[in-house]
Amino acid sequence: GPPGGRETARRLMRQYVLPEDYDGSGSLTLRGQDFHYLTRVLRKQEGDRIDGLDSGGGRVWVLIRSVLQDSCVLEIGLPEASNPSTAPTIVLFQCLPKGQKMDLIVRQATETGVARICPLVSDHCVPRIHAGEAPKKRDRWLRVARQAMQQSGSRSIPEVSAPTQFADIQAIWQDLSDPEDVCLFFHQEPIDTTSLHSLLAEAPKRVGICIGPEGGFSDGEVGKLLQLGFQPVYINTNVLRTETAALYAIASVQIALLEKESWNPR
Repeated sequence: GPPGGRETARRLMRQYVLPEDYDGSGSLTLRGQDFHYLTRVLRKQEGDRIDGLDSGGGRVWVLIRSVLQDSCVLEIGLPEASNPSTAPTIVLFQCLPKGQKMDLIVRQATETGVARICPLVSDHCVPRIHAGEAPKKRDRWLRVARQAMQQSGSRSIPEVSAPTQFADIQAIWQDLSDPEDVCLFFHQEPIDTTSLHSLLAEAPKRVGICIGPEGGFSDGEVGKLLQLGFQPVYINTNVLRTETAALYAIASVQIALLEKESWNPR
């Protein structure tokens, strides 16, 4: 790697996210990529202790008990009690962008603590998912999310879905949401004058955010979203790339809700 690459990785890692198949026991043997990352990239040695996170989002402590030629054994302590998060639960519906931009979107959404990421194939999407590709895409994005969690220290493990058709947004959101929840789509045109703060005035516990691809939403998709109760949001700023729009939308919603008492005290 480049000079200083390993040292940078050591500084960036905030926690070790245990594998999905971790069974909750007090020890874990690592091989393959995780073993290489901990012992070669991060240069962790026997006796080193790392902050960890289990699959349920609980804090654990991780001690490297032994290091062998191709594996290492970890001792894992019981999860510590944690304070519940006050951040709103956000579900991101992201229409697939070109190339590998989705990796960046998943990484940034994970860093902000998004609860679920649902990639959608919409009318103006350039990438088309062929049969058999969807599970591979999901596996890749899960790896990206896990890496982002280790570097950022995020307490939330996002659920990442395999890419599905835009029409599936109805079943996904109705399965997740309650009547008090708010669903938004950030549109490229000002089709409504309602402000974001007005839409969030009741401090919903869950917010769905839908972001279009580079070409935006089609007229049919806008109609579908309105029919499902998604509220259009237009932020009068410069034209944003789709990967920038996702982060911008998440941050706007989070800040508005986290600081609600300062602008809408009751």
